[in-house]
Amino acid sequence: MEQLQTVISKKDLSKRWSVTEEHISTLEAKGILTRTEIGRCTYPMEQVNSVEKSGRTVALEEELFVLRQENNNLKDDVRRLKSVIKSITQTF
Repeated sequence: MEQLQTVISKKDLSKRWSVTEEHISTLEAKGILTRTEIGRCTYPMEQVNSVEKSGRTVALEEELFVLRQENNNLKDDVRRLKSVIKSITQTF
């Protein structure tokens, strides 16, 4: 007899929705998901199914905009650090 899954871990949920675990944490912080009281970080499947039906599993445009800005800032930081490293290594 097949046993129905009643909870899902954050790791498995992030794989199911093709998002990062951080995005799952964001959904939790916004009250879209609620952790179970079970010892590890899990979410009730009933709630997961409800969120899937609502379409809130993907990052919102606003979140994507912020992530893109952060990514661009990090790229700039990397470029600056590479330049500094290059100038330091050339002086020796």
